[in-house]
Amino acid sequence: MRTVIFTIEFRGPFAVATGAASGGLDATVDRECPLPGSSLKGLMRAQARAVLKLPTSTVEAVFGSTRIESPWAWSDAVPEAEWHFERHTRIEIGQNGIAKDGAIRFGEHVWASTATFTIDQYGAVEDPLSHELVLRASARSVSALGGARRRGGGWVTISDGPWTDENHAALAALSQSTRSPEES
Repeated sequence: MRTVIFTIEFRGPFAVATGAASGGLDATVDRECPLPGSSLKGLMRAQARAVLKLPTSTVEAVFGSTRIESPWAWSDAVPEAEWHFERHTRIEIGQNGIAKDGAIRFGEHVWASTATFTIDQYGAVEDPLSHELVLRASARSVSALGGARRRGGGWVTISDGPWTDENHAALAALSQSTRSPEES
């Protein structure tokens, strides 16, 4: 069985919200687990499809689907030091230069310099090196995480070591060899 260890370098704060308001805040983060493995898996899966444009069959084989269980397990992110929680305010300003009614939100975000997470193989995999290549490429393509990523927040770099020309060529070959006629 294989284990891949990733390092996340944070370029700013992030917020993976709990979906619950508390203590006067509209959006809170889980102080016990601010960056869960399920969020990392979801981001990587989305990158495999949208950015890497891998075939559905490859994405499902690595990340799973409603019909197929993933043979890999994601750990939660563990910070190098400790998470630092901070409150923030977001205001939406109207065209008149005044805050819109109901458009002031109070929330939390999290700061850290670096964190690590692992992806462990626990199920049978026909070609573990190809799966590992997809996992590595997907993680490396994530540039932001959390709820504010589309507004410039949560910038990160995720890596597991060097990426070579051979890795790039192998990923391109994998992408073409597993593409169905409908996906071409």
